[in-house]
Amino acid sequence: AELRVLQGANAGLHQIRYIYTEVGIGGGYEDDVELLQLEQFLRIYGFRLYELETDPTGWGNAFFVKIDTAGNSARCRKSR
Repeated sequence: AELRVLQGANAGLHQIRYIYTEVGIGGGYEDDVELLQLEQFLRIYGFRLYELETDPTGWGNAFFVKIDTAGNSARCRKSR
């Protein structure tokens, strides 16, 4: 479902710099998407996986940051 939402926000993806979303290994529920599929789609818009937190079953959250054409990421301060 997350991938379909992002595909529907196609025009908006050019204007945002960060995406924080639930991810998993796939197969957990109807219309879910695997992390790899989501990552491949977001790369088209310049996003790269910045941080990933998962539990032992493979479910968790991913934080994507947009990289500009010079290879610089949007300013992001990682907190712990």
